[in-house]
Amino acid sequence: MGILAQAEAVELINSLLARASSQRQLRSVVSFSWMFHALGLIASLFGTCCWLYIMFKMMDKALWKGLLCLVFPPITLYFGIVEFEDEHKWQIVLFMIFAGSLAAFFFRL
Repeated sequence: MGILAQAEAVELINSLLARASSQRQLRSVVSFSWMFHALGLIASLFGTCCWLYIMFKMMDKALWKGLLCLVFPPITLYFGIVEFEDEHKWQIVLFMIFAGSLAAFFFRL
């Protein structure tokens, strides 16, 4: 076995070890992917509940405001900040915003 053959053998072994290491890391990330999807689902459900709560409160004020929130969901943010009256107004509005961002983050993992 010549020096060139030994160098090729060492290179082959190193590439196989690197591939095995990356597959182990990939397997460990994949094994936790269900947990990230579950957290994303929970966050999106809570965000949707906050959006529905604001929408129904706007329907109590005026039907057209609630229907506008239903047809065009970004207007819910405007109504939530300007016209929504509740004891926990800011917690509901901020959780509606950040729950969507958190869900998107978890679904990307």
